[in-house]
Amino acid sequence: MSDEIRPTVGKVVMATGVHPYLITHPQQPILENMLTGRMDAEQFTANEWHHISLTTINGSASAMVDGKPIFQLTSIRNTDTGFVALGTNGWFPVQFDNFKVWQAGNSWAPATWCTAAKDGDVLSVRECTTNGLASTDQMFELVPSYQLRHIPSGLCATASSLDAGSNVMLQTCSTGPSDVQIFSNDYTRIRNGMEPIRVGELVFSASSTTLKVSLEKGHIASTFSSWVYFPNTQQLRNQYTGQSAYPLCLSTCPPRV
Repeated sequence: MSDEIRPTVGKVVMATGVHPYLITHPQQPILENMLTGRMDAEQFTANEWHHISLTTINGSASAMVDGKPIFQLTSIRNTDTGFVALGTNGWFPVQFDNFKVWQAGNSWAPATWCTAAKDGDVLSVRECTTNGLASTDQMFELVPSYQLRHIPSGLCATASSLDAGSNVMLQTCSTGPSDVQIFSNDYTRIRNGMEPIRVGELVFSASSTTLKVSLEKGHIASTFSSWVYFPNTQQLRNQYTGQSAYPLCLSTCPPRV
């Protein structure tokens, strides 16, 4: 059996054999988005190669078996990115060969409206880049000194003041103690789940509607104040796993609502 998978955004599972083809999410197997297309096992001859292709672009997926469409432009959730797996629905010998992955869709290009970060730029949030790509505007490092450093520019996140509602911008990293550059966090736990980041008595927050970043005293409607750090892509995200809304990441790009 030869396989061709072109993933961009979304987790897709194909079940073969006498079962219907499925597109689902691991936390809701079988029950979500069951498809009508199916090919019974009788249509496959043992010891012959067959070709499977699967394409996902944003919120839709299409698949073909030996050139025959099984489903086309079927809706899937686009809040997830992750791995592709090959397998069978039973315990029997099988071979996979000529496995290839191509880029599909337009989720591979950098943000065209975002210029190189510089001193004084105000931080915001925007949709996280996908496909394991590391976008320069979203690359941050949680420094052991509790500074939050933007890696490409070498500048640090700096609160404009320690008053509620103040914004956060990039400035030269201080070599000594500076309250406006201390973004306290649990250095270990924030890599494994949602954790708050605090600046003094205030919480590092962002609005999911205006996409602006600020320091707040507590939770405000349409804002989030917990973050998770993805070391591989160096992103600070507002979701550890895909939820109903698309994940947002800390960014040096200006807000684009």
